[in-house]
Amino acid sequence: MRRGVNNPRSLRLKPTFQLALTLRLALTLRLALTLRLALTLRLALTLRLALALAPGLALNLTGCTFPTPRPPEYLDSETAALVTTVTSPIVFARSHLDVASNARQYATVAAVSVNRSGHYEYVLLVYLWSTVDPRLGIDRHPGQNVILLADDRAIRLVRDSRSMHEVGISTPLHAPEHIRGQPRIYRTDRETLQFLSGARRVRLLLEGDEDPRPFDVWTDGRRAIAYWLEVASGASSEHAH
Repeated sequence: MRRGVNNPRSLRLKPTFQLALTLRLALTLRLALTLRLALTLRLALTLRLALALAPGLALNLTGCTFPTPRPPEYLDSETAALVTTVTSPIVFARSHLDVASNARQYATVAAVSVNRSGHYEYVLLVYLWSTVDPRLGIDRHPGQNVILLADDRAIRLVRDSRSMHEVGISTPLHAPEHIRGQPRIYRTDRETLQFLSGARRVRLLLEGDEDPRPFDVWTDGRRAIAYWLEVASGASSEHAH
């Protein structure tokens, strides 16, 4: 066959090849559209089923009760005392605009019970701290005593001179992340803690402090105190029987 002369057979196959390619592309496109439509319908049915079941699931979840974490309790390896505390403390705060626009001083108050051979003692661990200025720290206040203003009562707590180890606690509990030094210790009793847990409003005063303004509740831990006392009461009843 000479060069420059087209092959008649190749000319006849070219349209056939194009037609086959076109049909193949059409089938591929149709298959893709069919799969997409099937996926869309499946998603729609799944969503419809989920919406239909949602009210029932919501009712079931409403009826469920999730267990509340029990208050931390441990046997102190150094003091041999059984120590129990609240799951979360009360954090009080007051602003100090003289230091910075968002400066606050905090007082973290954690309730703790110490059981030594059946003798129970209740104490409050109080941390004074600030993340802004060291002048608002734990040992920067002349007043040693604390006054808790709970509804119509003013509960005066005298600072305990004992160390934490003497009380029966070897490790500070609920200490703020930026705290330095040991907390203040204040003796209290079950009845006072019960009243605090049910008070509508609680504030804290540092007796003899150069700043007479009270601290207001910043993080409310009154429910944690109520639950802690409830669990402790149940445990005491079990031991009594």
